[in-house]
Amino acid sequence: MPTLRLFACLPLMALGLFTGCTATYVNIPALTNDVAVHSPNAAPVPKVLETALLAVLEDQPVDGDFQVLLPEKLTPKAGAPIFKALGPNAKWIVDGHADAALPTFEARQVRIRGWLAQVDILQPRDLQQPAGFRQLVTVDLRWDFAYGWHTLRLRRWNANPDDALKISAHTEIQAQGVRPTQTQGQPLPGTGPGSGAVPPNNY
Repeated sequence: MPTLRLFACLPLMALGLFTGCTATYVNIPALTNDVAVHSPNAAPVPKVLETALLAVLEDQPVDGDFQVLLPEKLTPKAGAPIFKALGPNAKWIVDGHADAALPTFEARQVRIRGWLAQVDILQPRDLQQPAGFRQLVTVDLRWDFAYGWHTLRLRRWNANPDDALKISAHTEIQAQGVRPTQTQGQPLPGTGPGSGAVPPNNY
């Protein structure tokens, strides 16, 4: 049994060695009585956030400025690479000072299980009506030696965002049945229209 446990841990050990990552079990925000890492500054959380946001913005591009609300306690140092990747139109919402006229993308939940991750992002259902109804988008990601963190799929929920968040927070990440997003066999950092995004959940 000790030998089996060692072999089971080898992939996570390798992930830590090659990425400098020690946070292979993450829940943001914390769940009741869990033992996961909860800091948004712990690697690879910022990179996972960056990849997920890029996927959502590639799937539904924004024409002009937009706002991004990241998990509480994310430091400027950890957030800077995210906004560099998102481009000059991305504005960081700090201390709740948001512009109601701009579309807002809010990273509400992050779950990491070894080389798999999920990020729940709230966005306007209609980008032309930033203050209107919001929709939850769950981004599934995976890490591998060749491509690092990359997007597997987007799931747009039809459910009320608050209900969808509760369901998503307690849904364990599944490696099976996920359709990779590919171009010429290579996973993309994001998911464009018609390139593998799955239909909305029927919750």
